[in-house]
Amino acid sequence: MSIPPEVQHFFGRFPAARDAYAAQPLYHQTHSRYLPGIMAEGLRPNHSLFPPEQGGFLLQMYKKYATYVVNEQVQYIQDRIISSSIAYLSAVHPDEAFMDYSVPERLTLLMRSMAALANKTSLTEAERAYAARSFAEHKAALTEGNPRSITLQVNPLAPSAVNSRLAPHNLAEVTNEEDATSLVHYVDGNYQNNISVREPIEPAHIQVAQEIPLTHTALLSITKNVELGWTRDIA
Repeated sequence: MSIPPEVQHFFGRFPAARDAYAAQPLYHQTHSRYLPGIMAEGLRPNHSLFPPEQGGFLLQMYKKYATYVVNEQVQYIQDRIISSSIAYLSAVHPDEAFMDYSVPERLTLLMRSMAALANKTSLTEAERAYAARSFAEHKAALTEGNPRSITLQVNPLAPSAVNSRLAPHNLAEVTNEEDATSLVHYVDGNYQNNISVREPIEPAHIQVAQEIPLTHTALLSITKNVELGWTRDIA
């Protein structure tokens, strides 16, 4: 992937804006379980967090046991758990923001779903056992060894970051340095601190900025049995 010509032209017209943009680092939090893969292959939004059949199991259980099958809930399972392909970058260092314990959202939602399904009386014994086993396997993987919250610093000039932030805008309409600098000051160009990236960020643009040990209590607090909206539709 490369930076689009229109963005390169924009930076060429407004060098002060480019310097301001490049001076603002981006951050991504992850779990130490995923660090070796990221440093070897890059940050890939669609990397596998769990076997595909586990996501399929959630969808099957909803369609099989929900009192009413609602399209929005089906879409939720599909988009947020099964096929989410977004990595989030932030301009706020984790020291200054809410600590999310670095477990990817997709995996958190899957684990909470499995924990809830393991206690649903309408499921068969084999189905409940599968859900409980899946939850336990992920919990063990997250808590074994020396789990750490990893803060990665990402080069804002990484092509996928640049594309996510600037390519959606009509940069040709920007006519002066002041407006250009104002545009790049905000992470997503819309006065927000976070952007969603759908394309890989290569290892050359990533470095480890911070490692913080994670206690098992902290990890388990976000993987506990929490009733999600769609699981409440199953008895």
